[in-house]
Parts: sequence; C-alpha cells; structure tokens
Amino acid sequence: MNEKTKKKTLTYLLAFTIPLVIRAIPELKYKYPLGADTPFYMYTIKYGKIPPLIMDIWRQNNIYYTLLAHLGKTGIDPIIFFKTYPPIVFALTILAFVAYTDIKLKWKPRDLIILSTIMALTPALLRTSWDVHRQNFALLILAWTIVLYSTNLSWKIKAPTILVSLIIIGLTHEMPFIIALTVFTWTLIETAVRNKQARKKLIPAIFLALAIPLIIYLHARNYQIEYMLNKTILDNKWALTWKSLDHFTTIALLSFGFQIPFAIAGAFYNPILTSWLIPTMTPYLTLMLTPKFIILYDRWLYLAAPTIAFYSANYIRKLDFRKIAPYAILLTLTTQPLSMIGTLPLPLTYYAGKTLNVFTDLLAPTIPEEQIEALQHFKPYIENQTKIKTIGFHPSYLSGWISYLYGEHNLAYYGTTLAWARKGKTLYYISFNDHRNPILKHKNINQTKIATHKELALYILNPK
Repeated sequence: MNEKTKKKTLTYLLAFTIPLVIRAIPELKYKYPLGADTPFYMYTIKYGKIPPLIMDIWRQNNIYYTLLAHLGKTGIDPIIFFKTYPPIVFALTILAFVAYTDIKLKWKPRDLIILSTIMALTPALLRTSWDVHRQNFALLILAWTIVLYSTNLSWKIKAPTILVSLIIIGLTHEMPFIIALTVFTWTLIETAVRNKQARKKLIPAIFLALAIPLIIYLHARNYQIEYMLNKTILDNKWALTWKSLDHFTTIALLSFGFQIPFAIAGAFYNPILTSWLIPTMTPYLTLMLTPKFIILYDRWLYLAAPTIAFYSANYIRKLDFRKIAPYAILLTLTTQPLSMIGTLPLPLTYYAGKTLNVFTDLLAPTIPEEQIEALQHFKPYIENQTKIKTIGFHPSYLSGWISYLYGEHNLAYYGTTLAWARKGKTLYYISFNDHRNPILKHKNINQTKIATHKELALYILNPK
C-alpha cells in the first residue's frame, strides 16, 4: 500500500469514526434507545407488523417496515439493535458526503476531516438521527447513490443502480425521494445541456428514466399525496404572523446553531448541493406565511442540513489553522451539539423546551427515563387483570413506548380515551400523577388509582 492510499484510508477511517463516536455518546449516556419514535420501529421487530398507532398514510407499501419485520425473525433484541444501529447509519451517511466531496470536489484530507466533524456537530443532523429511522435509511441510500453517480463507472452499471435506488427510496420515505428526484433531474439536465451533440436524445431519456420511479411512487402512495396536499394547502389561510415568524425562526436557529453565518460566508455553486436546497428550503420559507403550523415543515428544514454543513465547512477549511480563529470557531460550533448529546447542559435546552413546548425538541434526545420505567412498572398490574383490554394514555409522546410494551392491547390516545370513558367503557389510563392529568377536569368520570411510579400513575377509568 503506497503512501497516498494509506493517507486516504486513514482519512476515510477518521471521517467515519468521528461522527460514530459523537453519535454514540448519548446512546452510552442514556439507558434506553433515543427518541419518541424509535419504539415504534422496535415494535415492528418485536411483533413483525406495523404499530397500530402509526397513521395509515405512513404504512403503505413501505420497505423499511418490511425489512424490520424480517429482522425480527432472527431473534435480535430490539433495544440492543436500536442502541447500536443509529450511530452506524449516522456515520455512514456522513462518510458518503465525505466520499462525494473527495471524488467530485477534490478536497484535501484535512478538509474532509473538517467536513466530517462539522456534519457530525450539525444540530439538525443529530436531531433526525434520534428517531426518524425510516427517513435516515432513505437518506443513507440517497447519499451513497450520489457517490455512485459521481464515480467514473460505466453508465451500464450506474443507470440501473440509480433507478433501483430511487424506487427503494420512494417506497421508504417520501421526503428524501423528492430530494432525490430534484437532485438527479437538475444534474442530469445540466449534463445534457452541456453535451450539445447528445442533447436531443439525453433530455427525453432523462425524463423517461425519472418518470419510472415517480409513477411507482404515485401508485404506491396516492392516498398519502392527497392527505399531504389537503393539510399543507387546502386547509390553510396564508398570512405571516409574529407567532409563526418567531416559531419558524426558533426552529432555524436551533437546527443549525452557529453554523448559519459560516454557511452564508462559505456558500458556493455545486449542482447537487444547490438542487438539494430547493425542495428542503421551499416548504419552510413558504409555510412561514400560514398561522397553522404545517405537518413536517421542520423535517424539511432538517433535511437542508447536509448542504448547510458543506457551506460551513467550505468557509472554515480556508482559514489559517496556524492562528486561533479556526479553533475558536470549531469550539463555538460544539456548544449546541454538546448540549444535545447530554454532555454539557446549556440554557438553549430550557429555551427550546419552553418555546416549542414539546419534549422532542432539537435538544432533547430522549423522553425521561423514569417515565419509561413507570410504563414497565405498570405492566404486572395490567397483565394480572385480563378483563380490561384497552389502555388509554397521556401525554401523546408516550405512544411509542406504550406500543412497544403493550402491543397486544387496544391502545388509545387521550381524545379517544375520554370519548370511550364517557360512553361507559372501562379502560386503563396512564398519565401524570398530578395537575397535568387532563382527566381531572372531567367530573363525570371516575379515576381509580392502581399504581404510581414517580410522576406517572396507572388508573382505571369508568363513568360515574
């Protein structure tokens, strides 16, 4: 192995190891897998089917759930799997962007390490790594498909592989699929425009090739398309409000932290990076004009993170590292990620929780462990009583762990729980053991407390 090969191997090894270690820190710190949605995926491994509390629009023809169901047949422990799998996917995805930068942009090894480090410290990328595993799987495939596209391999190999990848992405997650179509349409048309001799043949061929995965996607997800259009366009009146502006600005600052000014300073033209921004930033910027917060608007913004990290790294890599400034910048960029992975509590965590009013804000990688342990504590009480088959719960973010631990019962969110209790149906109810329990406001429903564990309690509900 010559010196150049050794240097590149070491560079790629570091580019993988740095994000792997950073992402593994919260997995080592917390006892349970991170995020509110992760237990839904654990459910699929455990029971071999899609969780009942997942909306129907996300169930249709989904490859990821099918893969997890087959994985469960091997007897693998879902908790162990989702403690180890997310950091690996996180590191492999960042490695793909590093490989693209190496192949296409010819950055130096030092610059590639800077890119890997900055991507690993990007708040939005960390946030999505907590629990949106279906999206992350599709993003991983897309990232390595872009690497394949950037190589000098024959189109006899690249074309069918890219086509299959697009179909898999489309049947896994709709958002990376839209990014993929945008990126490949943009770059292939740009290539065709430059190639004057083959222009007339290439452009129709490009649209025909990209139409195949699009038709398959529309056929598989037609109900989902209709649902998203109704939620994002037809049900909303467009008007910029101070509340929406404050909310969306907060999300942007928390998503990218201190990277924003460096990304602006380091922005540069690249067909893939430019086209990547179009589908990710357009929903965010246009939906700021509606007073109703649109479903998934924050996820679109998070998906802009690879490009933002590229631009930020492009600025920082040009600095003189013989001076203090680059190290001060890198140190500044670590403050928010350190808060997110639980190593350095910061006021940002408190601010985000109060502003966004949800536990799954950017800076909270997991729900309180004592609440998970409370759900486990209640299990013997529920299993000893075989007559009551339904469990209601509040708050809603417990739904993942409720599904995983009590997947053989009928499960109901608070609204359904209240309606059933009013109609005379007796059911279990898990909620807070204090004023945060919303059933306290309804005097016509009896609550019989069965067990408590710290701030949660198990009740039996029945009408008076």
